[in-house]
Amino acid sequence: MRIAHITNPHQILPPHGDRGRWLLVSSLIEEQIARGHEVIIYGNKKTTFAGARTEHVQLLEAEKLEGPATSQRTLRAYNHLTLLNKAYRHIDEYDILHCHLNNLHFFMSSLVDKPTLMTQHWPIEILTQQIIKRVPYSNVYIAPISKAQTRHESERIQYTDVVYNGIDIDQFPFNDKPQDHFAFIGRLHPSKGAHHAIKVCRRMKRKLALAGSTDLQREVYRKYWEKYINPALKSPYITYRGELTHKRQVPKFMGQAKALLFPIEWEEPFGLVMVEAMATGTPVIAFNRGSVPELVKDGVTGFIVEDEDGMKEAIRKIDTIDRQACRDWVVENFTVSKMADGYERVYKQLIKQHKKNNG
Repeated sequence: MRIAHITNPHQILPPHGDRGRWLLVSSLIEEQIARGHEVIIYGNKKTTFAGARTEHVQLLEAEKLEGPATSQRTLRAYNHLTLLNKAYRHIDEYDILHCHLNNLHFFMSSLVDKPTLMTQHWPIEILTQQIIKRVPYSNVYIAPISKAQTRHESERIQYTDVVYNGIDIDQFPFNDKPQDHFAFIGRLHPSKGAHHAIKVCRRMKRKLALAGSTDLQREVYRKYWEKYINPALKSPYITYRGELTHKRQVPKFMGQAKALLFPIEWEEPFGLVMVEAMATGTPVIAFNRGSVPELVKDGVTGFIVEDEDGMKEAIRKIDTIDRQACRDWVVENFTVSKMADGYERVYKQLIKQHKKNNG
């Protein structure tokens, strides 16, 4: 099969550091190459995968332009559109076009009769629905990464079957002898709910290791750090490990914890850290939001709770969870191989449908 992936012209793949969406895309591409597919990548010119062809465009940069200052947002939109234009001009060269970028391709797709598959690694926003309503004809199909992602359905959105994200299980060694602390990993942003984990562990006098990124140049992150994170670090129960490297540090961090605390305050479309934790044998205690009921098997691979009181109760009985069952659950449902199988199935469905519609 000839598969074209549209990625980000500003993002090198495989990514350096912990960039969840692009790690997933890179893993999928590597698996597809290993399976013998012909893969073409539209993205950054420094993106390299042995066995794949990379197509790129010359990026515009603000400092090289003459005249009035141009916003970075405008430049990024221009660069994205230029890359999309190149990909669609060569659409007859591949069987399927798989886009991981943004909503701009809805407009491009209306100019061709071959389907575009879109993986949106974030919630289906109101903006997306409004855009789709304004496109007179669209060949874009969205492959949801969870059932939760399709809750805000629109009659114009064309969904395929759900394709769950997957990880390389070998990168997450099983650990059946955890240390006596709990873990939180994620962006230190209000929506991720680290403050709930901090509050619960301090009240229960249980140790909590925090890890994740922050951006103190941005007001929302700075205020969150000053109000919740920095004061908590004075407690003997709370430590901050910084932003961890994905391959070297995250698996060990996950495996050493008695449980991962995941008190999200938004409709999480997937939540890869839950899968990564369970792969090491570490159960998950999560608020009942977004994709959580699909990823966590309540009472088997962790506990799904409604609030801080529920989290406290779950912590008290965390030793009743079999860590081997956590890993088995991931092996059965959330590996790179399973993800690649899912996308192949969707590709074939769309190709078959396209041939049927075109005689």
